[in-house]
Amino acid sequence: MDKFYFKYRNVKDVSPWSGLLNVQKLTETLQQTHNPPGSSQLVRLTNLNNSINGKDPKAMSKSELKKLLNSVVHEFNQVDDKYKEESLPIIANCIIKIGGVQEATLLSVLQHPFVSSLQAPFIDLLHRWRNSSSISDGEAVVFRAVVKLIEKLVKSTGDTKVLPSWLFDSTFLSAIADCLTDIATSRKYFDEQHRLLLKRFTGLIGVYTDCQLRWNDNNNNDKDKLVILLGPIIQCLTSSHYAHIFTNTAQKKTKMTIIENFYLLRCPSFLISYNGN
Repeated sequence: MDKFYFKYRNVKDVSPWSGLLNVQKLTETLQQTHNPPGSSQLVRLTNLNNSINGKDPKAMSKSELKKLLNSVVHEFNQVDDKYKEESLPIIANCIIKIGGVQEATLLSVLQHPFVSSLQAPFIDLLHRWRNSSSISDGEAVVFRAVVKLIEKLVKSTGDTKVLPSWLFDSTFLSAIADCLTDIATSRKYFDEQHRLLLKRFTGLIGVYTDCQLRWNDNNNNDKDKLVILLGPIIQCLTSSHYAHIFTNTAQKKTKMTIIENFYLLRCPSFLISYNGN
């Protein structure tokens, strides 16, 4: 899927998640055409999507989940470029589906190509969120689904070494660091249209905080692995935004806003949990 992703981005200057959750569009395309060239591919994609929808994630065995992911990767790589957009809803559907399986089942596919292939498009989403005024509703749903999946992956195992390596590689962490730097310097994240995604992004920072706490408890050699995020986190905590929020947050509030939670809880928690050199 990575090979297709980069090919698709080079051919069409659109988001790889464009129309991602518009499953109805795929169905309508099939209903309105009468055996056009390539329609068999759309039929196969629709059948695959129906197969995904028919699965009860809680009841899926390890072999069933692996078979499902194999089918998704295979079909996704076989589709002609002109049908790539129609195939993307299946990827989103699959992300949500595997996030609902039992923990032991999920751990069995941590290194599956489908999970590995999520890195590139999610980095693209992070870049688009940072550089654009907004992203589409479909992209926002996928953003949430990927973060939720990452949260469950980390929660499902006490050993971070078995997690997908891309969660800790420099490319992925650099994209997160860039977002942190932008949050520290831009007021756009105070706007309503960005707040829900900021909530999901805040959850991602929470995941890495949990990882650092585990490494501290186990005297792990990975303590410096997230050092690339330390500077941007400090930048958030020394920004005028932090000073404004800290000064103006009501003392008797029973619930923090999304932006308050990010600045007053998540950023300090990450800084405190860091125990590297």
